[in-house]
Amino acid sequence: MNDLTKDKGYSAFDYVEALNICLLTSNWNLFFEKATHYQQHKHQRTYLNVFEIHSVLLGELRKNMKSVTNKIINDSLKKKEHDLIFLYLHIVEHGSENYEYDDLLKKFKRSYHSTQYNDFVQHFLPKKNTNASFAWGLGINSVHFSGKLQDSFKSALLFNMSIDFNINKIYTSFNLSGGSVKVNTPFYVVSNLGQFQFIDDVSYLETGGKLGYYLVRKDNYKMSPFVNLSNTLIKSNFYSNPEDENQEIELINSFTYGLGVHSELLLFKFTPKQNLYFYNPNSYIGLKINFAYNFIDKTDPFFDGNVFNAQLGIVWGIGNF
Repeated sequence: MNDLTKDKGYSAFDYVEALNICLLTSNWNLFFEKATHYQQHKHQRTYLNVFEIHSVLLGELRKNMKSVTNKIINDSLKKKEHDLIFLYLHIVEHGSENYEYDDLLKKFKRSYHSTQYNDFVQHFLPKKNTNASFAWGLGINSVHFSGKLQDSFKSALLFNMSIDFNINKIYTSFNLSGGSVKVNTPFYVVSNLGQFQFIDDVSYLETGGKLGYYLVRKDNYKMSPFVNLSNTLIKSNFYSNPEDENQEIELINSFTYGLGVHSELLLFKFTPKQNLYFYNPNSYIGLKINFAYNFIDKTDPFFDGNVFNAQLGIVWGIGNF
């Protein structure tokens, strides 16, 4: 039908529709001809306001995927053509926003540096993904103290909130963790406001960021060691009126640094319907577990010690897990 309209300003089928028809009808030679001469065929357009068959063809191709792939295997195509057509079929069936597509594309380019399909691969097929995501996290932070801090304060379970940015192998996270920490052994503090006894609890707040590098980043699990840079604030909790906040006694207000491990397990993935025309971002829900040992830079000798954190939370992310 495209031959009947070759002298017109439009075609019976656009480029993608023609490729899919070739696969449904097992016309491999025409598929490879269109891939070889991509620059010639890429402007192939249909007349405006015609019946939309793109989604119909995709649906038929996905429904008959097993039959199509069996025919390709039985017809014993050359390895280069076999790999190209299966690369395209992967997009049809699974979309391009996944690590498997990245691996297939990378393998094809590495195996076939210069072929007649270069334009098709470089300009038509989706590029390798920038595996990026933006995620919000809520959970708990189990705080444990060492040294003299352990003598003064009990371990505590605190609120934890995070915003994570992941780009390929780079992990970054901004965190806020806070709550009340029980006093372990009562003590006195003398300040310019007088002498104060600490008996019940103190306020604990840690804010900062993490920077890491993913050693493992798979479809369902990822793991990264990280460096933690933050500020730790421990102060009295005497006054309930916010206007008296400046009267609270600061026990520790110091830069904190440490090392840790971030891991995340995929719980649910939401994949919108993909096609060759539009990009629809994925979203996901994951379980995040972090462990870190932090060194408090400057403290009164009475509070000399470090902090171990174990964080557990749920994250909701947009992008690639």
